[in-house]
Amino acid sequence: MKFVYVKPGAFMMGSDEWERTKPVHKVRFEEGFYMQTTEVTVGQWRRFIEDTNFKTDAEKNGWSWVWDGKEWIKKEGAYWGNPGFSQYDDSPVTCVSWNDIKRFIEWLSAKDGKKYRLPTEAEWEYAARGGEKSKGYKYSGSNNLDEVAWWEGISEKRTHSVAGRGYNELGIYDMSGNVWEWCEDKWHNNYDGAPSDGSAWITGEKDWRVLRGGSWCNGGGVNFRPAYRYDYFPYTWDNSIGFRCVRIL
Repeated sequence: MKFVYVKPGAFMMGSDEWERTKPVHKVRFEEGFYMQTTEVTVGQWRRFIEDTNFKTDAEKNGWSWVWDGKEWIKKEGAYWGNPGFSQYDDSPVTCVSWNDIKRFIEWLSAKDGKKYRLPTEAEWEYAARGGEKSKGYKYSGSNNLDEVAWWEGISEKRTHSVAGRGYNELGIYDMSGNVWEWCEDKWHNNYDGAPSDGSAWITGEKDWRVLRGGSWCNGGGVNFRPAYRYDYFPYTWDNSIGFRCVRIL
């Protein structure tokens, strides 16, 4: 697993284009952090499974949500090793729930002796935009979606090897496209009351969590914008969602 250091700094988080990304507000990071340069891969996940004999929610329940090109179907036997399309060890892992991922991170931290976690929503957006090196691209690393993202128009209805498209200003891949990525924060309908220090926003009654980045089965350009955000229930899973890790200093 490779990580890049994201220097402390400030940026204007959000966008006036959508209600869920308002109000635009300043976030300042007093400390830097290390962002994984790619999404966690099938091979990396397999090491966790082999070391712990862990069973994911999809395996325990015997099914996963799978996109068949027209609609989401509940496919029996689908799980991280059989997501409904061909994949390789360097493909991003999918069909894992937010709760499965927390177990992976616990294992990784114990195994490596360093502290890992999911990125906060602010960390994710700051890194996707290119941090202090940001050039203001429309997507993460380019104004041309095809250059940096696997999306519906070119994905051939499946995920692809991580780092298979271009990288952004920080050398981070796939923050637009390939798979949606879980963040640490609970979902809020807008940014009213959001933290200004880049920490995770975990207050609130609703237990839904934040997804970022868009995936191989999404069309258009909105989902792939660094500011765009989506909500999803942490106790479910499908073959369009994965994650990447942050390593704490």
